[in-house]
Amino acid sequence: MPQTAQLNRGPWRRLEDRVRELVLEHHEVHVITGTFYDGTPMPPLPEADESHRVPTGFWKVVVVHDGSADNGGAGVAAFAMPQQGFSASSPAAYLVSIDEIETRTGLNLFPGEPDHDWNSVEAEVCDGARWR
Repeated sequence: MPQTAQLNRGPWRRLEDRVRELVLEHHEVHVITGTFYDGTPMPPLPEADESHRVPTGFWKVVVVHDGSADNGGAGVAAFAMPQQGFSASSPAAYLVSIDEIETRTGLNLFPGEPDHDWNSVEAEVCDGARWR
């Protein structure tokens, strides 16, 4: 998907680098990534041959299985980054709840998880210390 250079070389790259580090540390990391098409529409790519829409932003959910008892041994973080007008280069500045991503996209990202356990996880915004 087309990303602005400011996003791709900034917080999104830092987030992807951190996910790679987490894989080396924990060996089991699950990642779900997608796009937003809300807010002010992005202009189409100038030399594209076909009709298209450029996403207004990107999201990523990271689940790290770390062997702890909390959240079934998983650390969960969700990020929402706009294509334009962002204010920080640290991924921690873009932490959101999974619920926010599901609301903005209309998706249920974890339909197989038991509601009584997962609803509280989806509603939380994780601590940003791991994502600086």
